[in-house]
Order: sequence, then structure tokens, then C-alpha cells
Amino acid sequence: GLARQDAQFESDMTYDYTLKPDGQIDGTIKGEIRLSAVDIATEEGAGATLPDARITLDLVQGINPDGTHKMTGDLDVESGAVGVTGPAGEKIDLENFKFHIASLDFTRYGDPAGSEQPEAAADAVAQDATTGAGEPRTVLALLLQQVEAIAQPALRDRMEIDASPSISASAGHFALPGAEDGPDQAIRFTNFAAEAPGVDSQSADDGGWSVTSAFDAVLESAWAGPAGQEDSSGIFASGGKLTAGKIVAETGAEGSSISFDVDSGLDEVAMKDPAGMNLTLGGISAGTPGMSVAGDGTGQGHIRGPVKLGVDSLQSSLPSEAGDMTLGATAFHFGSEDFDIVGDDGLSLNLSGTLGLTDLQMEKTGEAPLALGLDQIDVGLGPLTIDPLGPGAAIAGPLETTLTNLQLASGPADQAQEVSVAGTKIGLDNVALATAEPLTLELSGGLQLQDTRAKLPGADGGFQEVSVAATDIGLDKVGLSTAEPL
Repeated sequence: GLARQDAQFESDMTYDYTLKPDGQIDGTIKGEIRLSAVDIATEEGAGATLPDARITLDLVQGINPDGTHKMTGDLDVESGAVGVTGPAGEKIDLENFKFHIASLDFTRYGDPAGSEQPEAAADAVAQDATTGAGEPRTVLALLLQQVEAIAQPALRDRMEIDASPSISASAGHFALPGAEDGPDQAIRFTNFAAEAPGVDSQSADDGGWSVTSAFDAVLESAWAGPAGQEDSSGIFASGGKLTAGKIVAETGAEGSSISFDVDSGLDEVAMKDPAGMNLTLGGISAGTPGMSVAGDGTGQGHIRGPVKLGVDSLQSSLPSEAGDMTLGATAFHFGSEDFDIVGDDGLSLNLSGTLGLTDLQMEKTGEAPLALGLDQIDVGLGPLTIDPLGPGAAIAGPLETTLTNLQLASGPADQAQEVSVAGTKIGLDNVALATAEPLTLELSGGLQLQDTRAKLPGADGGFQEVSVAATDIGLDKVGLSTAEPL
């Protein structure tokens, strides 16, 4: 229960209703509700504070003689600082928060759906609201319990809800207690905003729902890592955006499904730790022009559609007493027109696609220096099958890898051993890898090398150069077996 519930409440609302002879009720609700000095706490130590908040309503309401209830209009919620504390020490702090619903069009029809499915859904909500007795409850859990209680009768009716909701927040801070002896963790962000223009949803007679919409979100910057170590450790991200279109979601007695288009990206992601390791990725993009996710609630389902992932630049450094290592590349991409995860008492993956990396440069300093350069890596995948997708996986399918202009040098500059290969092609007609015990690997295909040159130590203490114009090595069948699982 609640140990403290302090708040100040002010209302400046206007209600105007008309009752017509046929029983029709029409009305308007306009005005503002102001909350201040809100301080709520549970007996378990959870709490919430809200110094100032404002709710603005501009609604038109109608109740038909048959019981159909309709409401249209706009709703705004705006607050200053928000603080929420969990019973285990979790904390959420926001400098300000805004929530807006534009063009709300809500209809609850007077005639009940008439099937047992909506009643089953309502009964499930009622059951959920009574579980967890004796467990520490947060303020959010108490609020959700009230919402669930209100939702029970509503789930028995057929409804339509159309709206364009949006949300924004700034200067957010999330604090999480560390696991066991680990440090506390924190997440901070500057500004976040999201909107779902043109949401169109309606319930069905079998208790299900269908929703169509779009979704857009932007994130100015964010950081996550050990609390108090923003300058020396963690993950920093900036310039985040996500655009989802053609979202269609459906639930019902036969299962649920969702399909969507997504285009997302980040201007930069940087990772670092106190030891000096850092990794910076620039121009990250990911998306799908048409993904579908479906399931029937019994383990049968799929995730299917084309996917794409790209990184414009990569820079990494790893300091070490044996010599610092740096790694860089100008572009990475992965694309698959045939990406299919299927669930049937487990998951399996079917995949066809390409993977590429441009201008790879690696360098290690110290007593044993090493330098590696590669203009281009191109990998053709599949169709590959991974089944199951997890421990004991079996991987099967063709794999083709092409390397362009490989340069390798080891040792000090005046004694460096060098190898260069203008072109390398590894074409494997079939790769069969079983990771269950015993691990087995079978390969068949071929290896081609073009214009290979090497500078290697000679018998007289100097260097000799070796060159091979072309090499073609066939792999009829290569097998490997171990007694231990991977």
C-alpha cells in the first residue's frame, strides 16, 4: 500500500452537455487540470515526485441511444521535473516530459461483441491484476492495477481508436543497482521525441485487435555505462533516428502478426573503457523495406523479410604493454533479401545475402610490429541454414569470399617480411558445420590466388623475393572432427 500520498490539485474545467428527446447525449469537456507538489511513496520504498504538471483537455463527447459512446478531440500532458524510485533503488529522473494526443477519435459500440473471446481477455486482465500478492510494488504497478481494473469491462465491447500520439522528454537519467558486486549502472540522454501519426485501431469480434500506423523517433544523444564514469567508460551515441512505415499489427484467436518498414540510423557510436580501449563507429544505418513477424502462440511462427545494415567508418585502438593496436575501415555493409527465422519447438535461420568491408587497415606496434591492409572484402552467404539457432547448431550452405589487394608486413621496418596478394577467392560449394558433440566440419570447393608476391628472409641473412602469377587449389572434400562440442 501507500505510505505517503501528498499532492495539490487545481481544476479549471468546463462541462457542457445536452440531453435530446431521443436519449442522445452530446457534450464538450474543456479546460485544464494542474498538479503540484506530488510526493507518493509505497511501504516498500518505491516513490514518485512531480513538482508541477498540467493536463489540458479539449474533447467532444456523444452517447447514442443504443449505448454507442464516441469521443473526439485533443489531450495534452506536460510536466516539469519527474522523479520515480523503485523498491530496489532504481531511479528515473526527467527534466521535463510532454505527451500529446491529437485528432483523437474513439468509439465504443453499444452492442457487445457477442463472443466468448473478449470475455476471456477481460478475465485474463482481472487475473493479472490479482497476482503478485506480497511482492514489492512500485507506484507504476499500482497505477497499472487501476488501469487494468478499468479495462476489464471495456474489453468486452467492440471499439475503434484513431489518434496521432506524440511524446518527448529531456535530460533523462536512469540509475540501476549493480548486479552482485558490480558497479551501479546509469543511462543518460539529452532530448528524445517520438510520434505515431495516424494510428488507426479497432477491436474484432474474436477479442483481437488490428492496428495500422507509422512511427518516427529521434534521439539527440545518450550515454550508458558505470555510474559516475561518463568521461572514461561506457557507450555514447548521438544523432539517433528511426522511421517506421506501413505498420500493420493484428491479434486474435488464431495468433498475432505485425509487418512494417523500418529505416534507422545513428550519426556516431563510441565505446571506451578505463584501460584505454575505444571503438568509434560513424554513420550507422539499419532497416528493412518489409519485415513480417507472426506467431500462433504455440511456438509456431516466423520473422521474415529483407534486412540491411551499414557503417560508414570504423576506428578502434587497444593499448597494451606488448604494443598498441589500431584498426580502421571506411565502410561495412550487410544485406539480405532472404532472411527467415522460423519457430517450431525452437528456432532455425535461413539466410542469403552479402557482406562487405572496404579499406581495412590494422597496425600493431611494439617489439613485434605487424601491419595488415586490405582494399576490399566481399562475402556471399548462402543460402545458409542454421538449425537450431542456438546451442548445438548445424550450419550448412555455400560460402564465397573475395579479398582484393591484401598487404601483410611483420617485423621492424628494415627487417620486415612482406606478403601481397592481388586477389584471393575462396569458393566453398558447401560448408557443413555441426557444433553438437562431436564437432564436425566438412568443406568442398576451391581456393584461387592471383599475383602473389612475398619478401622473405634468405639463407644468406638477406631477403629474397618470391612471386606466383596464379594458384588454383581444389578442395574436393575436407573433413574435421573433434570429441568436444563447440
